[in-house]
Amino acid sequence: MKLKSLIILSALLAAGCSRVSPPANSVGAVSPTPIPQESATPVTNKPDVKPQPIIVCGVDLRQPINIFFQEGEPQDAEQVVKRLKKSCPRQKVINSLLSLREAHKEDYGVQLNSAYLLVRLKYEEKVYRKAMIDLFRSEAYTRNETPGHDIFEMIYDVYIEDDSAEGTTDLFELCGKADGHNSELLAEMLVKKFNKNPPRFLQALALKSAEVKEEVFFLVLASTSKEKLQKRLRRIPQSSEAYPIMLEFLEFTKNNKYSL
Repeated sequence: MKLKSLIILSALLAAGCSRVSPPANSVGAVSPTPIPQESATPVTNKPDVKPQPIIVCGVDLRQPINIFFQEGEPQDAEQVVKRLKKSCPRQKVINSLLSLREAHKEDYGVQLNSAYLLVRLKYEEKVYRKAMIDLFRSEAYTRNETPGHDIFEMIYDVYIEDDSAEGTTDLFELCGKADGHNSELLAEMLVKKFNKNPPRFLQALALKSAEVKEEVFFLVLASTSKEKLQKRLRRIPQSSEAYPIMLEFLEFTKNNKYSL
């Protein structure tokens, strides 16, 4: 794992891809029907006021939810989800979360935890997965006003098993914003989506900027055997719409040394 991190970090530094783009201010959707629209209000917390607990079926929405659980940490993700399902009817939990999102639009912890739990409850998953990415890219996250909420691990948890085309496009928005451990998590998600459907992955990537394409190339190559990657690329037929970007990616792998 450390070796992979070093490879990815070296690749990003070499390509100059570790730049952080100006943050977006969108927070994400808040209403169930019609499809929620993203709030234009920046998500912030007042650092001089100690927030009071906001409890939903025994779960405090202002406390961090830990994805990679270690013994002794509060609010392990799996235990939180089990507690919600056991304590209250599903629709009651969903209604409570939606109401709290509306009432606390400027509370980073509430917005993050409620979006995560709505995804885990399988409620409008595409909408609230994307809301989490928008929150990661928001001004509130870059100011780090709510420490302890490891949003990238939560994003990983809800996207790693997602096979949708929209999910692939969502992850491209994280390029230029992930470094260190986060870049390793992003690379793992991108590799899994590429392996699941290389043509679809590359067709979505073809619509992105040259900078995003280059970073995705680096992350996938740095986390994959070059030989295996090249074999998968060469299987894409000339008749495929992904063929032009496949050639671009293949050429990239030939001219770059970073791979497992």
